Amino acid sequence: MILRFFKRNLPNRMLVIFILLSVMWIPTFFNTSLPIVTPKNHMPLYALLYKFIGTGEIVSTITSFIMVVVILGMIIYFNTKDFFINQRTLLPALFYVLLNAIIPSNMSLNPVLPSVIFLVTAIIRIMDSYKKQGVANNYFDAGILIGVGTLFYANLIWFGLLLFIGIFLLRTVTLKEIAIALIGLATPFLITISFLFLSGSDIAGFIATIKSNLFMKTEIPGNTLSLSSIIALGYCGVLILISIIDLAVKIDMKKNRTRNTFYLFLWVLIISILLFFLLKTVSFEIMWIATVPLSFFLGHFFIYTKRKVLSDILIYGMVFAAIMVQLSPFIS
Repeated sequence: MILRFFKRNLPNRMLVIFILLSVMWIPTFFNTSLPIVTPKNHMPLYALLYKFIGTGEIVSTITSFIMVVVILGMIIYFNTKDFFINQRTLLPALFYVLLNAIIPSNMSLNPVLPSVIFLVTAIIRIMDSYKKQGVANNYFDAGILIGVGTLFYANLIWFGLLLFIGIFLLRTVTLKEIAIALIGLATPFLITISFLFLSGSDIAGFIATIKSNLFMKTEIPGNTLSLSSIIALGYCGVLILISIIDLAVKIDMKKNRTRNTFYLFLWVLIISILLFFLLKTVSFEIMWIATVPLSFFLGHFFIYTKRKVLSDILIYGMVFAAIMVQLSPFIS
């Protein structure tokens, strides 16, 4: 039933997604113990955002909620435009809500959320270059988007690798396009440094902040998981593994555009996993990025599975797990 309901992209289904997201967010509004990442020693655009919205917990939570709504809209748009799953389905948006609901600490304001908006937009620009001539500006745009996102969340810079992976997958590799991508990636930093220079601000401090956010910071709010989150992650992890294997087996039967999108998504996931395990400055907040491709992988698996009844049960299991994680702070 739930699979059939979200299989089609209709306005009433979108409303249900929004209601589900709102329900998942209700405990966050009442849980004052959730950490808010303050702008101390953080990247300039995140510090500016924090200064703009103030220190109020409610305003911070509403801001995070709005950002997630924007990300969901972009996920729906991407599948409609790129047709990765070959059906206009809302399942990726549903799974994005559920996967991120199982780590409540991520639902407070943090620098990853705004950076995801820029990263997804960059991926859309990269995929727009498929089989098109004279679109080197796509990689310049994508580079700028990732660069701007990095000014919110420093570790987004590592996803600049997607620019060159995209060129390798979708284009005939040329030094011109590589150079254009690099210039785009560097442009936000050059503009920031120029502004600091003209305003007489501390450029060395800006560079030190980048180094600190990339390599030195070790105390990360919400860097622990509850037992309910661990159980929910284990359950979802099994489904994710099955969905990735299923898609990998079938990938040679897909169209070239779908295959290339899968490979690009796979690299997003690989980079996220490597950052989580290799860098002290990366914690569970990276889930906001990793769950973008994972939501599409799960959506593809459940759309094409022939065991509809079992699929409904498994999805209901994810909904139940997410709800229990959200309620656990209030019933423990």
